[in-house]
Amino acid sequence: MASDMLLSLFPLQLVLFPGAGLPLHIFEPRYREMVGEAIERQSEFGVILAEGGKVCSVGCTAVVEEVTERFDDGRFNVATRGQRRFRALELNRDKEYPRAGVEFIQDLDDEPADESLLMRAQELVAELVMELDIEAFMDVAGDERQASFAMAAPLPLDAAFKQQLLELRSEKERMIALTEHLRTVLRRNKMTERMRKLAGTNGHTRRDVE
Repeated sequence: MASDMLLSLFPLQLVLFPGAGLPLHIFEPRYREMVGEAIERQSEFGVILAEGGKVCSVGCTAVVEEVTERFDDGRFNVATRGQRRFRALELNRDKEYPRAGVEFIQDLDDEPADESLLMRAQELVAELVMELDIEAFMDVAGDERQASFAMAAPLPLDAAFKQQLLELRSEKERMIALTEHLRTVLRRNKMTERMRKLAGTNGHTRRDVE
């Protein structure tokens, strides 16, 4: 069912998940107004992926948890957190920043992923984190029906895949998709590393050149 409210939209080149933290630097006057109103009213605004000249219709609302820094020229930094998924139905251009009537999205079932599937995904995440030598804190102790979001949020995964994950309406489907994607990423990274090492030997193994 469509909401009577108009949700303010913040198009960004990223995907926000429910429960995930997102620091933002607000510098454009129109978005300073938009986020300023959200702070004053303690209301949500929508973060939506804009990439390659296309703006997606499904996004995630955010609330401002803290204004972390203000600058003399009006810019400011905020810490936000994702709340709930939505689908934008019809754009409204009455203000400088975009707004839309929305419907909020819920999963079609309330079932978490199987324990074995969750553990396999965690193993793949740990392997990728080690391989990339990155820090990726995942809070999977919260809502087990959204563990896939918590696991994917801190990882440097393709925005298109994260958008796909955001739009899936079953935790089991999301966890399967995440597991398959992580396997693909790991295979690709291993292949890239092998090619890099081979290029360093000019196509010859150590035995070939001895």
